Amino acid sequence: MFTSLNRSLNPYLAALIITIVASVVAYCLVSKSARTGDWDSTPVLMRQPKPITGESGTPGWNIYENKRYGFTVEYPSDWFIRTSSEPSFDRVIFSNIRKPSETSEESLQNESVFVIDIQRDANPQVLDIEEWYREFSTRGFSSEPDSEVRTTVGGRPAMRMEISTIGRDLHFYTFHGTDVVDLIYKISQPKFKETYEKMLSSFKFTSPETVIDTSGWETYQNEYYGFEIKYPMEWETISVWGGVVVWNKSLTSMPPGHPPMSFISERAYTDSIYFHPYEKLEDVEEKFRGPTGEKLIDFSSDCRAERFAERASYDCFLDADFQGGGRLILFLDTAGYLFSISDRLQNTYSNAILSTFKLIHGKQFDTESN
Repeated sequence: MFTSLNRSLNPYLAALIITIVASVVAYCLVSKSARTGDWDSTPVLMRQPKPITGESGTPGWNIYENKRYGFTVEYPSDWFIRTSSEPSFDRVIFSNIRKPSETSEESLQNESVFVIDIQRDANPQVLDIEEWYREFSTRGFSSEPDSEVRTTVGGRPAMRMEISTIGRDLHFYTFHGTDVVDLIYKISQPKFKETYEKMLSSFKFTSPETVIDTSGWETYQNEYYGFEIKYPMEWETISVWGGVVVWNKSLTSMPPGHPPMSFISERAYTDSIYFHPYEKLEDVEEKFRGPTGEKLIDFSSDCRAERFAERASYDCFLDADFQGGGRLILFLDTAGYLFSISDRLQNTYSNAILSTFKLIHGKQFDTESN
């Protein structure tokens, strides 16, 4: 009888053992995905079993790490993570329920949703965050943004956008290389407001931005106006109109026998950086007025006050109506001469070139003293 009973239980024990083994394997696979940030085209639901505590974390919270895109973010340990991959972007959704409902007034009361979208290679030119935002960020939205503010996320420049949807969305755009990272949550959920803000403040990049080594670059000096810059060996400079134009000659070469002035007129506002000292001025804004006194640049809306080369400056982002648009840096040197720097490239290399700009003692000082 005992033997007969054991035989009758064997099939049930085998089924139970198979179920347990399958559950353990599935758990291990999901836990690995949660730890490494691996992505899959199929949405994955997961919880991390071990909450973090200590100075760098919040008790009762976990850390999500995405090694592919190099970032971490903290989230409540009882929330779920859902990941997915689309043709042009990858997405991570944090929520207090397994599968968030379609957004509605009812779902906003009890369902939390914090989203991180990674738009792959959405900024191939490595534009400044504000320039990229103006050109690309609002495409596809059904309404105009309610507010737009420059800020920082994860220690990097970012744009904060508020837009009217069901529940009013907040978007925080920042860069990681040529990828655009968009952190999104709703501000009309007071129940989750503090949690969302903690998650945003915990967001960190774990891999550094691309750094360009300028130590082996060529040096250009303008002895009269007293400034110098460095530029890559595959780039070229031409002195014209009292300034200098710098461009990548491997991408844009001057045709043989082509007059430099004509070439600069054709190319200076498309794929170059133009450094130009103007005459002596008391006020930067007075240079940019039309014949009847109208403003050619709206310094209150198109520019922000910054410091460049240790001088107070205007950093402006202009549309194509003004000399082809792009970035324009304006400041007065110690002798009162206006410097204008037009950056039509606005990428990693142009930023590196601008970072090498220095003011030195120029002959205009000696002229002024005689």
